[in-house]
Amino acid sequence: MKKTRIIVLIAVVFVLCNGCGSKLNNDIPNDFTPVYDPNVEYALSHTDWVHYDTAQKIVDKSDVIFVGKLETITFEVVDFRTGKTVQEVTQENYMDTGLYTIYSVVPEKRYVGDVGDRVYISLIDGLPGYDEKKQLELLEKTGLSKYLGGKIPVSDGQRCNLAVGKSYLFCVIRTWGDYDCVINPTQFAFDLDSENAKEILKCLHQ
Repeated sequence: MKKTRIIVLIAVVFVLCNGCGSKLNNDIPNDFTPVYDPNVEYALSHTDWVHYDTAQKIVDKSDVIFVGKLETITFEVVDFRTGKTVQEVTQENYMDTGLYTIYSVVPEKRYVGDVGDRVYISLIDGLPGYDEKKQLELLEKTGLSKYLGGKIPVSDGQRCNLAVGKSYLFCVIRTWGDYDCVINPTQFAFDLDSENAKEILKCLHQ
């Protein structure tokens, strides 16, 4: 009888650990087709991000996990130090500012953290092939454009390409600034029917 109990307990522990420890695949949402303006120039930037290989690591890193519908994609110039929107870029502060992509999301189901009626998620750099005219106008209006040579700053790496009007599983970090922050550019949003999303939800329910 004791041996049977021990075997059952070991089996349960193995299932629990294996469920959250399963390796995630590299699939990312790719739900919109960029429309590039041939007259627009880009300034490539590089940021070193941590990539998470299991659902448990993503759950541990995230302050807020929820399903939500992407409402809008907009852009803001943000101060790196404070996370606050910047209205004017000058010689004194331009080294501390950058263009950010802002995802406005309407929460539909909360799993971790507080969400309210909107969650605003920030990702450093602009979004190539999406509303490039507005990005350039914002850079010009704030004065950041002259420090970038009239170019849109974009990442040299991959990122989730999300479609307005579609729902995703979001995993983000809560910051002290105006916006929440992605955990990294390829693992902050997951297709709801993806294996990665299922693994994360499985981990949350254990």
